[in-house]
Amino acid sequence: MRRPSVLALAAHALLLFSDFASADETSTTTVRSTTTVLTITTTVTSGASTFPTTQTTMVAGDATPSTAAATATGIASYTGDAFGAAILNSTNYYRAQHQADALTWDEALASYAQDYAEKCIWQHSDGPHGENLAEGYINPTFAVDAWAGEEQKYNYRKAKFSESTGHYTQLVWKNTTAVGCGAVECNTSGSNGVKGWMMVCEYSPRGNVAGHFKQEVAKPGESSTDSLGFGGASSNGSGRKMIGALVAGYVLLAMCL
Repeated sequence: MRRPSVLALAAHALLLFSDFASADETSTTTVRSTTTVLTITTTVTSGASTFPTTQTTMVAGDATPSTAAATATGIASYTGDAFGAAILNSTNYYRAQHQADALTWDEALASYAQDYAEKCIWQHSDGPHGENLAEGYINPTFAVDAWAGEEQKYNYRKAKFSESTGHYTQLVWKNTTAVGCGAVECNTSGSNGVKGWMMVCEYSPRGNVAGHFKQEVAKPGESSTDSLGFGGASSNGSGRKMIGALVAGYVLLAMCL
């Protein structure tokens, strides 16, 4: 049996590395934001276990994102009948990319969100649900896109809460099943005041539960329990380091044949 040459094996390994590197970039686009605020830490009890959890962060912005949800059928305003449908459409588009089931609209959550939005206070309600806030976006689709864009900063290997990615992780949290949102145009002053459209979304069951990020937030095209494969997107270059080690091992093995 003819043994493959060292050069042939090395070339094949480098080709795999090249293909992996080209797939390393995530597909979402970050929307420019002007404010990120760390929120209140609370405790959630589930059965006999108690977990610390942090509500998602807040983001304010006034820019138009460079990409919108591919399934969007149009851009709804904050006041039209299509408000809820636009949020579900964009939210479920991103959830599908992360192997999370589609959310349903919950009127009780929407009523809670609307009541709180009308206070025009730039801080979390500290309620029983997961919560995302946005300020200054011209429509709800762009606000959801901004939350999803935080994925570019999320470290899948560390898999924990971060104030810069809290919107994203709540958005695609697998255990969450329902959402309801409200919005109001504000013109308040002060450090916690809001000017422009403020949108509040409530999620149930709430996400961002400490210790559960690994199984609840999956990479695009990969289940939360999968190991990193050649087609997976790596975080902070760790995937490339792993493939580089495999290439070196591949070449050494070939030299020993």
